[in-house]
Amino acid sequence: MSMKTRILIVILILIIISTVGGYWFGKRTTNVQLDTGTQSKVTLEYKPITTNGISEEEKREIEDFVRTFEGHKFLKDPDKLLGMFTLPETKEEEDALGFILGNDYARESTNPLSRLFSTQGFNHSVGGHYVRSIKKNGESIIVEVDELRIFYIGLGDVIGYSAKVVNLVFEIEKGDAGYKIKNYYHANTPPNETLKYEGFFAD
Repeated sequence: MSMKTRILIVILILIIISTVGGYWFGKRTTNVQLDTGTQSKVTLEYKPITTNGISEEEKREIEDFVRTFEGHKFLKDPDKLLGMFTLPETKEEEDALGFILGNDYARESTNPLSRLFSTQGFNHSVGGHYVRSIKKNGESIIVEVDELRIFYIGLGDVIGYSAKVVNLVFEIEKGDAGYKIKNYYHANTPPNETLKYEGFFAD
């Protein structure tokens, strides 16, 4: 066996080891961390999902539903996100949806520009999420989710990114067309707030 052949074999073995090792390490990693630029870390920690009144099949379906929602958030696709909600039921919900869609921007023939991910108060990215709990509540299903949100900071000399873990609640219902979101809000939202789209606020 020539020296060149031996070197090629060694290189091939190293590539296989690094590929398999990288895959194994990726499967074992349970934390999502982001350096905020201040020597601190924000960690989205894995924990088993707690359930109440939910079958294992429903649990998997709801996890997939939330994963789809978070995927649309990651891609910053307002149309697909809002299509996952039930229709507004009150004047307050209609106004909240109109504000998010930017209907007040529309002038004559111009199209409105959605505020989601584009204006202050709504602009953030998602670095990961974990479903924490799923439970039945009458006809609704309450799903608690932690999102790792990333925010761009551009204030004077302070330029960069910060991150925080945000606790959110999904109230979802299952109909003939599958699951739909009735309300999406921060877990600490006051009860007198309009909850349907409140979770989109970049808090």
